[in-house]
Amino acid sequence: MPYYFGFSPATRGPLAGGAAATEYDAIQLRVGATKNVNLQSVFVIGKGVGLTAISGISYQIISLTTPGAAGTALTPAPKITGGAAAIASMSSLPTLGSTGRINRVLFGSGAAGPGGWVAPNQDSCEQQIGGAGTSMDIVSLSGTASLPFEVSGEIWE
Repeated sequence: MPYYFGFSPATRGPLAGGAAATEYDAIQLRVGATKNVNLQSVFVIGKGVGLTAISGISYQIISLTTPGAAGTALTPAPKITGGAAAIASMSSLPTLGSTGRINRVLFGSGAAGPGGWVAPNQDSCEQQIGGAGTSMDIVSLSGTASLPFEVSGEIWE
């Protein structure tokens, strides 16, 4: 039976990209040596103020064979009180890696509204293979500079 974990940055508050039309790594997931990790859901909400209804942020789940440097540590929290610790490690705002990119899922949110992605069933989760030394990343991109957003989600091992 799998173990489920929720994730969000330790300090609640918006993440933000920088320059317009430049991709930024919001969340990085690295797997352990033995278990596969499955990304089941990602929830995002734009935190922009006074923006038009057509402003938006796109997000993409990607895999990299050479992960970028880790950012601020993010500890996946067991969904069951007192549950086992996650084998996967996560971080927010890491440096984006550049080798062996595989584009997986694309979704979006309004600059001041909600969005996200949920796998319709367990077989549709995005999976990282244990021991591969790769990462799964959630990257953001917007045509407007420095749009803030918050992110959370769920993984299972």
